[in-house]
Amino acid sequence: MSLDTATREVIENHLQRNKVVLFMKGTPDQPQCGFSATTVGMLNQLLPEYHSINVLADEAIREGIKVYGDWPTIPQLYIDGELVGGCDIITGMFNSGELHEMLGQPKPDRTPPEITITDLAAKNISEAMSGHDDMALHFTIDNGWQARFQLGAAEGNEIEVEANGMKILMDVPTAQKAKGAVIDWVNTLEVEGLKIDLPGAPKPVGQLAVSELKQRLDNKEILSCGMVACLEKGRERIGWDEKKKAYKNQTGHVRRGLGVACFSYGTGTYPACVEISGARLILNQDGSVHLQIGAT
Repeated sequence: MSLDTATREVIENHLQRNKVVLFMKGTPDQPQCGFSATTVGMLNQLLPEYHSINVLADEAIREGIKVYGDWPTIPQLYIDGELVGGCDIITGMFNSGELHEMLGQPKPDRTPPEITITDLAAKNISEAMSGHDDMALHFTIDNGWQARFQLGAAEGNEIEVEANGMKILMDVPTAQKAKGAVIDWVNTLEVEGLKIDLPGAPKPVGQLAVSELKQRLDNKEILSCGMVACLEKGRERIGWDEKKKAYKNQTGHVRRGLGVACFSYGTGTYPACVEISGARLILNQDGSVHLQIGAT
């Protein structure tokens, strides 16, 4: 595939005007794939801001950047106009500290975190690893604080942690999140498996029944104007009026609520809204606002 002149000029304009440029799926606030989300998570730890291009918004850029850098996948990170690589390369450079150095940042703290693995958890993990002596045990905590174990070859830049006779490999972001982690094994009527407690994880959002929401609204404990103000800020931030014009004449499989949610909604293709367990205040594309009760 050849790269047309207009698309090349657009790409080079981005690279010439910005030191750090990330071609990704989605935006840093709303990544649209796991690899883009992982890359954003690392860059966010190093830089207060950087330039990003959502390739999903422009098919010419999405395909053109693959030709421009002779790199077949997204995301792609450029620094000073030069292609650094995709998610795997960026992760390796982050773990080694090379990415920090390129961006003028101090090298990462590679101190192994203190974690606890109970005897029962260690026993079951060891049994699962039986017959895979040539594989290393990796522990990963993603940007959403979802933790998992997996077997795989050691890449060389991981942080090695020893606990209860077990050796575990972690990348740098995971090691920072894993401080004080307790890994246990539970066996109840409902579930059997690993239970991982992460003290540093954000507390889950509390649940609020619709009846309680209505009561608190009636008692003015929750002010509806606060929700509206939130929506207005969201509307201003995402350029709602401009998006209305851009999508007004489109046909085909287009969700008419297309926008960026005021809270994290994986795909970002819903109307901007504020949601509290079963009740949803929605800013529609036409600018109106309505309340859904019993929403899921």
